[in-house]
Amino acid sequence: MGSLTDGYIGSNGRLLNAYRKRPQDFKRRILFYLPNNDSLFLRSQEQIWLDMIRQEELDHRYYNLKKAALGVAKGTVLTEDHKEKLRILNTGANNAMWGRTQSMETKLKISESQKLAYTEERLEKMRKPKTEAHKEKLRKPKSDEHREKLRQANLGHRLTEATKEKLRGRKHTEEEKARMRIERECPHCGRLGRGSAMFRYHFDNCRQLISS
Repeated sequence: MGSLTDGYIGSNGRLLNAYRKRPQDFKRRILFYLPNNDSLFLRSQEQIWLDMIRQEELDHRYYNLKKAALGVAKGTVLTEDHKEKLRILNTGANNAMWGRTQSMETKLKISESQKLAYTEERLEKMRKPKTEAHKEKLRKPKSDEHREKLRQANLGHRLTEATKEKLRGRKHTEEEKARMRIERECPHCGRLGRGSAMFRYHFDNCRQLISS
């Protein structure tokens, strides 16, 4: 879970971005300490503190957008009942963004904060060429279990007639097909891949190149 001296601030992205910009405005105070790794009991205690926040204070006085202890410790296996409760907490009017639209000003602030997250040190690390072991791992075929999970995730997904017609109308030439079969490596992030997606998201359009 952590320790009293690990310097943990929080996992909320907006909180961490604000802390990076002005750490002098924040103070770390431990409200509760659990000496063991009982994650479910910890979440119940976290919920008690969250319930003390008034609804109108969310996203104003506090960085929290909702009064729900949704965090899950690494290694925790959720029961079906717990998963259903989490689903309900994020559905419809319970969702913090229900009926809301972010203004252009807010979108620009989010964009700027994301740029700050990509420091030169981090970008340099991302530009570092992948090792042969890493490249081999990327080339590794998906297991049957992985393929089944992907199949299950796409069950029930239906394309519109307009999308089907669009897909039928576009035919690749033999030259294009041969070009897409070639495995390529993006010089900016080291990603290996084939097909049109590599040209769409990498090379001149690579996020690391744009961020720099």
